[in-house]
This record gives sequence, structure tokens and C-alpha cells, in this order.
Amino acid sequence: MKGHFNASDAGPNDPIFDDPMESVIDDIVAERNRQKALAHGGNTDDFDKTNTRNDWVAYATAYLGRASDKVFRNQREKCDFRENLVKAATVIVAAIEAYDLKYACRETSLVETKSP
Repeated sequence: MKGHFNASDAGPNDPIFDDPMESVIDDIVAERNRQKALAHGGNTDDFDKTNTRNDWVAYATAYLGRASDKVFRNQREKCDFRENLVKAATVIVAAIEAYDLKYACRETSLVETKSP
């Protein structure tokens, strides 16, 4: 991800951040801004309003699953462990934003299911 700090990439004369959490938070904010800029073909807030609690969990879980070394998709998309974790964290931030803004965050889908 652009601008993230990786201690293993630092040379002997490179500064080491005392608090790596600052870099992590910066990357989450940058990813959230990128998501909002995409707007998924429309208003990101409108999209966020349609998600159920289960939707948010599924989105975050998808990125967490991709963080596994065993996922073939990572080899095709070239997404590494850290990048997928940042994306999962960003989706969780979006879910919290939606909840705090009193967007639906419904417990279930609007689609009715019939009991057998």
C-alpha cells in the first residue's frame, strides 16, 4: 500500500517510527478515502445504507480470508497479507460509520425467506 511503513524495509540510516500504529491508521484512512472515491457507481453512503450487519461481517471476512497464504486469489491479485488486513479493517471502520450515522445496519436482509 502506498506510504505504509514496513520495518523490514528500513535501512540502517532510515528512521524507525516509535509507534507503528500511526502508519496503520494512516493506511486505513487512505483506504477508506479510496473506497469513498470509488463510490461503487453512485453515492458510497447510499451503498452503505443498504448493508445488513451480516453484509458488513461478510465483507470484512472476505478480506480476512484473503489474508491467508492458502488463497489462490492472492496470487492473481497480488494482494499481500498486510494489504488485506488494512482492507478488512477499513470495511469494519465503514460499518462502524454506518452504524453511528444511524444507517440501516439491519440485522437481516430485506429479502424475505420462507420457512420450510
